Amino acid sequence: MQGSAGSTQVPSGSERKQARKESTIFNDPIYGLMELDSLLVAIINTPEFDRLRYIKQLGGNYYVYPGASHNRFEHCIGVSFLAGKLIEALQQKTPHDVVQITDVDVLCVKVAGLCHDLGHGPYSHMFGKRFLEPLGNEVEHEELSCAILDKIYNAMKDIFEDRGLKEAQIAIIKELIIGKKTADPGQLDAENKRFMYEIVANKVCEIDVDKWDYFTRDCHALGLKHGFDYQRLLHSARVMVYEGKTRIVYRDKVIGDIEEHFYTRTRLHKAAYQHRVSCCIEIMIGEAFRLAHSGGYKFKYWDPTKQGLQSSTLLDAASLENLPPYLELTDNIVRDIMRQSHETASHPDLIKAREVLERVLRRKIYRYVGETSEDEYKAWIENPCEDFVIDVAIFEDKMNTKNILVYSKTNPDTPFPLSKILTRVKGQTEKRFRKYSKKEKEDAVQA
Repeated sequence: MQGSAGSTQVPSGSERKQARKESTIFNDPIYGLMELDSLLVAIINTPEFDRLRYIKQLGGNYYVYPGASHNRFEHCIGVSFLAGKLIEALQQKTPHDVVQITDVDVLCVKVAGLCHDLGHGPYSHMFGKRFLEPLGNEVEHEELSCAILDKIYNAMKDIFEDRGLKEAQIAIIKELIIGKKTADPGQLDAENKRFMYEIVANKVCEIDVDKWDYFTRDCHALGLKHGFDYQRLLHSARVMVYEGKTRIVYRDKVIGDIEEHFYTRTRLHKAAYQHRVSCCIEIMIGEAFRLAHSGGYKFKYWDPTKQGLQSSTLLDAASLENLPPYLELTDNIVRDIMRQSHETASHPDLIKAREVLERVLRRKIYRYVGETSEDEYKAWIENPCEDFVIDVAIFEDKMNTKNILVYSKTNPDTPFPLSKILTRVKGQTEKRFRKYSKKEKEDAVQA
């Protein structure tokens, strides 16, 4: 089932019959052969999911690491696969007197893993951080993911309901995508299945299958070696009741793997995600998007309710109320901005947007001057200078041993915080204020 990303086509009878097949095999460079449920395949074959083929997983990193060409499409499939592996392992190992994990629970987790990044915009996190936030749009990509999931569900409701996923289950899937903090009541609390919130987007202790996939997949694409092995965590994971709530608990002997999990995250942030050149490129693309917006740039999209082509600005497209324009946005929007800027009577800001993008493509990026002080950064925020830009890179230590639960060989049914056996001082948040000059000539740059 293919079509415009803004137009959800109702599956034909033959497509619905195909969607009810038992499973399909995918070959992945990370995990090898992956067997995916027919419902997941039906979702993958929608235009809304297909759109993820055209959104780079690592945004501006592709301009620094030539191998980082992978997209959100394969990442989401990988997360769904790992989510299924984890909850199926928990289902087999968990006694019913602790909690009964049903096949519907398993499918909910798989769908959440598959759909968790449906809402990403062009160049992934860049769109939110460098374009939407500076213009005051606070919509999160997880919220957009949930809205797009609703759109898919409404178009294929009978396929979902044949598998036991009705509106109540879709509500649970959306909570799994967003993640729930320990104190927040959720849909699953009535059945004491809070542990399910720790699988896809773990807001409790930051160990989840989303990270397992992007650690492994991103390192593979970037050419970075790592020592993290998610399989040891997966095989030792169990569900236990702790302080009245079900939690995922790991064996104490995998402490080293837990530490490696957080070390890998920090290393990726320093080596790639917040690499000063890739950040500079995303700064420039974000600036070009804002210039294009102020220059009156609009893109075309198909509106199924009006059965015709419509126009939208980049800012208006990021809305939970009107998804068709947002579903048209991919990394290809850069080319459309450059094309429109060549048209007659283009706004000066739209021409500037093209010039900034051309600098990126020709590798004439803003020059890194060096690190500066927080005071200068605050002054620049209050009174921005057109000759340079200051960006802040934040490196956080996310490992909190009080929130990670483990069990021992001698007491396999008694969970306890990792902090009881691992004395670790939580690292402070590290901030680096990077200054870039917009001037092209090196002799004009002054630190």
